[in-house]
Amino acid sequence: MNKEQSGVLRAWEATIRKTQAAKKRANSIFGTMSLTNAADEEPEDDNDKSVSISGEAYFAEKVLANGDYYTGQWYDNLPNGQGKYLWTDGCMYLGEWHRGKTMGRGRFSWPSGATYEGEFKSGYMDGTGAYTGSNGDTYKGKWVMNLKHGHGIKNYSNGDCYDGEWRRGLQEGQGKYQWKNGDHYIGEWKNGVICGKGTFVWGNGNKYDGFWDDGMPKGNGTYQWPDGSFYVGNWSKDPDEQNGTYYPSESSLAANLEWDPKDVYEELGNSKICPGERVSIMPSQKKLAIWYSTKGGDKPRRMSVDGRVRFIIMGNLLRSEYTIHRRFDLKGSSLGRITEKPESEMDDTTILKDLDLNFIFKLQKAWFQEFCRQIDKDCEFLEQERTMDYSLLVGNSESTESCPRLNRSDTDQLLLDPKRWASIRLGGNMPAQVERTIRKPELELQLVGEPTGECYEVVMFFGIIDILQDYDITKKLEHAYKSIHYDPTSISAVDPKQYSKRFRDFIFKVFAEDSSS
Repeated sequence: MNKEQSGVLRAWEATIRKTQAAKKRANSIFGTMSLTNAADEEPEDDNDKSVSISGEAYFAEKVLANGDYYTGQWYDNLPNGQGKYLWTDGCMYLGEWHRGKTMGRGRFSWPSGATYEGEFKSGYMDGTGAYTGSNGDTYKGKWVMNLKHGHGIKNYSNGDCYDGEWRRGLQEGQGKYQWKNGDHYIGEWKNGVICGKGTFVWGNGNKYDGFWDDGMPKGNGTYQWPDGSFYVGNWSKDPDEQNGTYYPSESSLAANLEWDPKDVYEELGNSKICPGERVSIMPSQKKLAIWYSTKGGDKPRRMSVDGRVRFIIMGNLLRSEYTIHRRFDLKGSSLGRITEKPESEMDDTTILKDLDLNFIFKLQKAWFQEFCRQIDKDCEFLEQERTMDYSLLVGNSESTESCPRLNRSDTDQLLLDPKRWASIRLGGNMPAQVERTIRKPELELQLVGEPTGECYEVVMFFGIIDILQDYDITKKLEHAYKSIHYDPTSISAVDPKQYSKRFRDFIFKVFAEDSSS
């Protein structure tokens, strides 16, 4: 597990431990009935069929609020032992569980027909297992955190086969690739391509033994014919760097004398290596551009290239001549969606979350209509791409001693100033109004508070930020784990269609049309 993945896992576990209020709801979601009190109490849920003996594992059937279904062994309010979990979109896991996590041997199947059968660890495909893709490709071997890692054999649907070492999902180390036409390569690989020292043997018996780079001969190498003649030299696709000597044998064919090293590159160009696929619930087909941030030096950043910038980097979104006093990261979920810092440690760089939000944002009519249209377009695009876990980043510039609060006449004057028109856009330098809200003490997990009537003017910045998170097997199993512990409607790891609907419903509650404008 690398540092980034380890950090994500620790953060996830910390969120679960800290959100005690959500933890308490598990008992009401998964009410259990023991044999000792079955005659005195009615089950809390008609869809919950459980038989329990205190202190022992028992068989249970659980239908979650979001429609997911679990049947199997249950202990201490968690799946423990053998069990089956069905997602509403048709995915299924059948196998061993340990304290609510997939652990041990199991089988995961996708609606596309793809399957994985083997070992799981902490919610990941991890250990030895066999994967069959929807296109007919198969892989049997070692896995680490959902990636092929270690020794494994992959048979491609076109008849090719690779037997060797893998690293982070790609061929790396020693391995043999056998083409359907009889050609094969044995040697070193790096990042999924032939690289290092190795031997390529053609079906007609010719072979090249030497060094490779990016799938082609590069450096010292020998090309040999079955009749015993051979060519030794320095190999390169650049004719100026290519040089060597031909050594005929007693039985050399006359055709060998007309041979040119460049012929080898043309022949190898026809020997394509089948691309590896990333195991995913619904593989995304995003087309991405790479751009470079001045803040991050040469670190690449990603954005949409469908004609409009849809996904932007947090650091660039809130860059402005105005001081940003409040920053909100909004998803529309409640589990863990509260800032853990004490109020005394918060400042204008603190990222607040859904349960910290105590405002309704009000936009002028034309802007609000455009905002709704843009949110709908973006969410439809993300849902189509099977992407989730995005959020709306909102920044407010408010009044301070050095920057007085804007009143309505100030805002009107700002809008009438032609010099300001060019800087005002949807989500950027937008004059707007906010109305303070308050949550009732008994509704601590209420996402949207009650309006108080206290309003004032601000300058707003907002936009969807996205890490391009596919709803892959890891998110599927995270969803199952959290759904068992907490209200399934409160968690972030949900199906992209459900995520999109919940996100829009929430955003359209905390953003409203300013009827006073």
